[in-house]
Amino acid sequence: MIIGVTGTIGAGKDTVLDYLVNRGFARFSFSTLIREEADMRGFAMDRTSLETCGDQLRKEYGNSPIFANKILEEINEKGIKNAAVGGIRQPWEIEEFRKHKDFFLIAVDADQETRFKRTSKRGGATDAVNFEKFKFFDEREYNGDGDVHQQIKKTMDMADFVISNDGTIEELHNNVDKILKKIKK
Repeated sequence: MIIGVTGTIGAGKDTVLDYLVNRGFARFSFSTLIREEADMRGFAMDRTSLETCGDQLRKEYGNSPIFANKILEEINEKGIKNAAVGGIRQPWEIEEFRKHKDFFLIAVDADQETRFKRTSKRGGATDAVNFEKFKFFDEREYNGDGDVHQQIKKTMDMADFVISNDGTIEELHNNVDKILKKIKK
């Protein structure tokens, strides 16, 4: 089984992935792949640079699911039974995963101010330092722009399950457990 996770900035995607790993899933991340590519190309690791690298890849490869193919290849080579894939931000990557009968997509979202507070606490290189900058990146990634930039709304619209993560971590875990039960039926 492959469970993909998509969603808005700071919604709890990594928390869902961590929980799935604790449930025996192997973890894969589009964010890791884009960081590796950006590093090879000499980009900085801030959000703007990573987006620029992603845009460059889309110009070079078009709508080719290069990251999905890399992940699927590794899953097959290693014989992984259960995989959790995070950071999916393009519809064509989901379409590639959908070719496998046991793929399910979870979208995670939360209130924008809640998400900003979460990202402010983690203070990573890709996190915005103020709410206005957060809103700028959040809205640009959510809406996308044709084949440029990330297309979070389109990926979330493709989800099999949606989690509203405005509550506690325990509530989030319970929601994931409910989804796993539905999938296993």
